Amino acid sequence: MLYTVVPIEQIMDQKEQRSHYQEMNISGIPCYVEKLSDFEYKIIRIHTSDPKKYLAKELQPGAIVNLKDKL
Repeated sequence: MLYTVVPIEQIMDQKEQRSHYQEMNISGIPCYVEKLSDFEYKIIRIHTSDPKKYLAKELQPGAIVNLKDKL
């Protein structure tokens, strides 16, 4: 149950928009990413309790990660 002033339609639209994101571990940190190509992903958000990880440039939202280099 949600107690919010935000209309339910707006909340449900946000969940549908996130459905095309994938969860992936990058450098051991769980991240939500958007697939750009076979090996390239754009970081949407990270999920960690370590505040130092949020300051890492390679994990900031909008950063492009090339997994081909990591294979």
